[in-house]
Amino acid sequence: MREKYETKHIFMAIGICFIVVSPIMIIFIPLMLAEFFHYTPKVWHVFVPMENYLTCAIGLMFFIVAFMLLFLLEIHKKSIILCLVCLGLGIASIYIASQSYQRLAE
Repeated sequence: MREKYETKHIFMAIGICFIVVSPIMIIFIPLMLAEFFHYTPKVWHVFVPMENYLTCAIGLMFFIVAFMLLFLLEIHKKSIILCLVCLGLGIASIYIASQSYQRLAE
């Protein structure tokens, strides 16, 4: 039997998934971004400052707010615009978190 789900419930499920997975993502996203973008063969270790974790947490919070806004405000033009703004702010803050690092090299 096929059940009908409203679109807003799908966004609620995505928001809840971000809430559940975000503590793990806060730990690994800054580390993975620093290793991926700033590692070279001559680098021994890439250090990630504590501020990057906070900035990444703020970015993930913007993602959660974006999906919950679509759930709570119905899917109208204003709520879609607010969602896109929150998604843009989330992407921007994660990008900012990837730019700060310290590396130990020769």
